[in-house]
Amino acid sequence: MVAFDAADAHARLDALASRVEECRAAVLVAEEGDPTALEAMRVTVDAMAEDLAVLRAAVGGQDLT
Repeated sequence: MVAFDAADAHARLDALASRVEECRAAVLVAEEGDPTALEAMRVTVDAMAEDLAVLRAAVGGQDLT
């Protein structure tokens, strides 16, 4: 298990919240007819997956990547 770092957890959770909003904005743009918004969203989703994997490992789960 990875050592739990509360400051890191807070930072990752803040980043996740921000990235969720970025994804919502990308979906809105895609709904307006711009399919490139979803392609650009992949980088954001990948970053979210990395943060989630680190958080999961820190609380005793298996790495998701």
